[in-house]
Amino acid sequence: LSVVGSMASSAADSRVVYWQPDKSGREHLLLAVLVNNFPDAWNRHEENRGRWTFRFSVCTYAGRFNAGRTARLGLETQTEFPAYRSWFRPEQPETSFVSVTGENVVLNALKPAETGDAVVLRVMNVDPDRVTTASVSSPLFRGWRAYESDVFERKKSPLSLRDGTFEVRLRGSEVRTIRLERNPGH
Repeated sequence: LSVVGSMASSAADSRVVYWQPDKSGREHLLLAVLVNNFPDAWNRHEENRGRWTFRFSVCTYAGRFNAGRTARLGLETQTEFPAYRSWFRPEQPETSFVSVTGENVVLNALKPAETGDAVVLRVMNVDPDRVTTASVSSPLFRGWRAYESDVFERKKSPLSLRDGTFEVRLRGSEVRTIRLERNPGH
């Protein structure tokens, strides 16, 4: 593997992955620690027998190391994509239920609110060093109201929600909680 620029790696099944030069110094090795050898005092007693599956991803890109891109790769590697067959056959063979865009932004949660007829979602900027803007869109949110909320899902301030889309600005590593409520009459 020849890399010009930067490389990110993610291993869903290994705690430690590292890149080191081989003995010749001309090539590199991607090494992963698959078994544990933690000291007894760490209280990490896991089985090291049987068949193991090891999943990993490697991504190269031009430019300097990007912590947010690497964090996103790690989340994508660890999260299996759910897809289900349906008996319903719409005109479009596929569609998006909710879309979250923005560099290094991930959707952490989408769930019913603890109180009221509402939906709560949490978005996170996985880059610790850069500010970014998340755009969240869903045709299901048309005619709803959006509020920035605290972690307890209490409304703090209204957000502009137009045609099912709103935006939030996120500092590095920031998580934002958004509460979406049905607009009476829609």
